[in-house]
Amino acid sequence: MVQLEPHSALRLPGVEHRIQKRYRCCERKVARVLIKPSFQNFPALIHDLSLNGVGLLLDRPLEAGMVLALHLGGLDPSEPVIRLAQVKHVRPHRSVADAPWRKKRRLFEQLLGFFSQNEGSHLPEAIHLAGCKFDRPLTSIEFRSLCGPLVP
Repeated sequence: MVQLEPHSALRLPGVEHRIQKRYRCCERKVARVLIKPSFQNFPALIHDLSLNGVGLLLDRPLEAGMVLALHLGGLDPSEPVIRLAQVKHVRPHRSVADAPWRKKRRLFEQLLGFFSQNEGSHLPEAIHLAGCKFDRPLTSIEFRSLCGPLVP
């Protein structure tokens, strides 16, 4: 049985609580997120990564304390990196163009949108950054396979 620590309500906003530095990955990587116990499945983008945790960009808010099963991919598709993680915090984040949940628009729709005078169509979608702590640290090999060259 995996032991994840209980969510702490004593965290102060704006105070750094991480033990290890997080790194941005050079390429955007898509992760599959499953929420326990229902295992509802949806995509997320890996925003940043450390040996002990991950920042995920999502199209939906999660709650601090939720337990997730994460399929993080890796270099070898036959050996994906899979971890349980607990959501530690969630905050709003600006929209990103390459989000996997965004519907691809055809060229004609893009042109119509460009020439449209409707201001509401240019509003960014609301997305969320969830900071999560892994149930066990990544190995250095897993970390490199996920992140590639490091960008602090």
